[in-house]
Amino acid sequence: MLGKNTPEFRTWHDSHKIDSQQNFNGSSNSMAMNAAAILWNRSVKEAKMRYMTLLSDGDGKTHQHLNEIKGYGKNVTIMKEECIKCCKKSWNWFEECCPTSEQKAVTLRVKFVAV
Repeated sequence: MLGKNTPEFRTWHDSHKIDSQQNFNGSSNSMAMNAAAILWNRSVKEAKMRYMTLLSDGDGKTHQHLNEIKGYGKNVTIMKEECIKCCKKSWNWFEECCPTSEQKAVTLRVKFVAV
């Protein structure tokens, strides 16, 4: 691991700061809520569809935020589904908890509504 005061870190940092831009100020939770709101709000305009269900890893803040902003109107409620076995945050969670194609189909179920 590179320490911040090492020449290697400074070389790495200097080569990456040109490409990297901070475009959000806030916590990772608020960044997730903001990103979801952007995706949900532009789905109607750009794809002529609505996301009706959020597949969640156990954190309800994004789901709550989507329902508070009422991006699809005051009478539309976004649903939340959680894969109880899949709340483990790792790259291989999908294969570990959904080994059969039937389980994968259920886990990946998403409802799109044309608008």
